[in-house]
Amino acid sequence: MNTDWYQQSKYRVFNVQVTKEEYNNITKISNKLEFDEDEDSSTRYEIAFKKMWDLLTQDKRQQYIDIPHFNAEWFKFITWIDVWQPKE
Repeated sequence: MNTDWYQQSKYRVFNVQVTKEEYNNITKISNKLEFDEDEDSSTRYEIAFKKMWDLLTQDKRQQYIDIPHFNAEWFKFITWIDVWQPKE
């Protein structure tokens, strides 16, 4: 009987379990967040995600939307970004 099952690595994307390979492929498209240290800690991540998203080209944005198991509601919950809002 295998009693150490809980020690096995699990990879999740948008609340869906994926393989390690899928997870690694997805993390390759992620962009680095830049934080403003003077920003209030309660809004620091929201502002960083917005800045990152605003700097992306439409093609780069589409890469996020094309992620397997992409869920716009989860993405908005995590990043505060509505992917269906047109680029300004």
